[in-house]
Amino acid sequence: MIERRTKHREWPYPDLILVDGGRTQVQVAQKILTRNKINIPVVGIAKFKGDKLVFLKIKKSLQELISPSFNQLRKVRNETHRFANSFRRKIFGKSTIV
Repeated sequence: MIERRTKHREWPYPDLILVDGGRTQVQVAQKILTRNKINIPVVGIAKFKGDKLVFLKIKKSLQELISPSFNQLRKVRNETHRFANSFRRKIFGKSTIV
């Protein structure tokens, strides 16, 4: 998805990319951005022993700015899950996903 998004240079870039996942997902997103010479901070929300933010190549000052927003970022991630799951149920005609 990030690869497709980077092809639309006419669209303004976001200030932050939030990734649903941990270190590996953040690394992949950063690799794509670096390859396309785009400098946008990437933050992951890992669901390992509870939710936590994952920062890799982000300055400490930016981490301190983002960290207080953890609960709001988690709500964004949860709403995205809810939307994706309801869309999937609609497409496949299932009331529950196993």
